[in-house]
Amino acid sequence: MPWQDLDIPVDEAAITTNILTRLAEALPDWTPSEGAPEVALAEEFGHQVAIVNQAAVAAARHAAAGVATAFGFEPVGGARATLADVSLVAQLPPSAGNAPFTTAVTVPAGFTISVDQRAFTVPTQVTVAVDFTEVTAGPYAGYWRGTFGIDFTALEVGASSNIGDVDQAATLQTVSPVIVSATLTVGAAGGIDPESMTAFLSRFTSWLRTLKPGGVRAQNIADFAGTVIGVQRAIALDRYDALDPGTVAERTVTVIPVDAAGQPLDVDTRARLQAELEQIREVGFIFRIADPDYATPEIVISVAKGDEHTSAEVQANVIAVLAAALHPSRWGTVNDDPRTWTERGTLRVLDLAVLASTAVGVAAVLSVTIDGGTADVVLNGGDPGALIAPVGAGTTVTVNVS
Repeated sequence: MPWQDLDIPVDEAAITTNILTRLAEALPDWTPSEGAPEVALAEEFGHQVAIVNQAAVAAARHAAAGVATAFGFEPVGGARATLADVSLVAQLPPSAGNAPFTTAVTVPAGFTISVDQRAFTVPTQVTVAVDFTEVTAGPYAGYWRGTFGIDFTALEVGASSNIGDVDQAATLQTVSPVIVSATLTVGAAGGIDPESMTAFLSRFTSWLRTLKPGGVRAQNIADFAGTVIGVQRAIALDRYDALDPGTVAERTVTVIPVDAAGQPLDVDTRARLQAELEQIREVGFIFRIADPDYATPEIVISVAKGDEHTSAEVQANVIAVLAAALHPSRWGTVNDDPRTWTERGTLRVLDLAVLASTAVGVAAVLSVTIDGGTADVVLNGGDPGALIAPVGAGTTVTVNVS
């Protein structure tokens, strides 16, 4: 299966157990007894809920398969992590030679090691020419040893196999008369979780909004950009050329995309987005891609604390609330949907005061300043696509507690 099913329970026994557990928590001194009416009712509820949930999962599977067939828009499958250049030590008996020598060592397909209880294997047979030298001390004195490196692939798909540290010893799961140890040179990387069904449907919904008759609007381009893997959200500016921002540019759209962390796209994702935009570009239109501007405001807030909290607790709570609200992955989103982006070009003092007042332990907000003043601040002089740098990575928040 190339995606993750809907995250809903489908096991009847597990659903029933959960219902009975919640009943026991809600009813003091009550314990379930087989045959009791309430237990029989819980079991029937569990049975019916399991049927409905199983039907929902099956319907989602059919929907995804239908979308892939009809539109060529498919869920993203996961990827297996790679352990690059694992250092293997091969050992041969004293009879193998009488002077340093080079000979071929074959690692068969399926040879497996484990790192932190995650299995990695050699997908296909590998043969390497290895230089052997004599062991001069220890219990294996007289034996011959050589070191070489090969790549291993995780047995399981997903990001959970992106593990391991430099020089960490791996455990040999396959018994070998030649290979005696394995050591990592780098941690495993490249493991990707399969796309969840909800994430796929969200991307597909955004993609469908681009299939509108009658020309292309800037919002259509922003929606389309959000369907490209690696792009969390984007805004598009009609008749705006990022290379000549002072001139109104007909038939030109500038797209400002970010990743899930609210940061500019990496080189590969940016190139992929540019290629996808070129595929839908009408003749004579120009599509630009630009990075957002990140403001770095200096915010100072004074608050009064409640008696039940320490100053340090209140200070940390206020900073955490502001850091979350101002984070570039969240700034400008609508209704807590991380894929939306409405331009918010002004940082308002009153908004910061309201946010600070929601922090646990704050009894009152006494004052707020931005960049040393009490007025609202236009971010980066009003440049489009303005976001706020993360707190502690450009943006500063100082909280005074009394």
